[in-house]
Amino acid sequence: MSRAQELIGDIPRVAVEERMGHELPGVEGVYSEVTIAMEERIVGYLQGVWEKEVVGAGLWTPPFPIPLPDDPEISTSPLFSGLPVLEYE
Repeated sequence: MSRAQELIGDIPRVAVEERMGHELPGVEGVYSEVTIAMEERIVGYLQGVWEKEVVGAGLWTPPFPIPLPDDPEISTSPLFSGLPVLEYE
């Protein structure tokens, strides 16, 4: 069993392979279906990895709170880059 298979625990192989964009060969690939519960297990696993390995290690901190603009009358560009917004007629 590989290290990745050890880490994902009870998540079925078909769900992991589909999440990575792979197709299982043979009958297993034809008759297997990924359920919402499988997807939820994957999301829970990935969230745990993110919290432990990235946030827990201090590699990322959220940029919150973001201050509101001082004057709501002054509109700011909705783009982060500051490039002009294209208006279509």
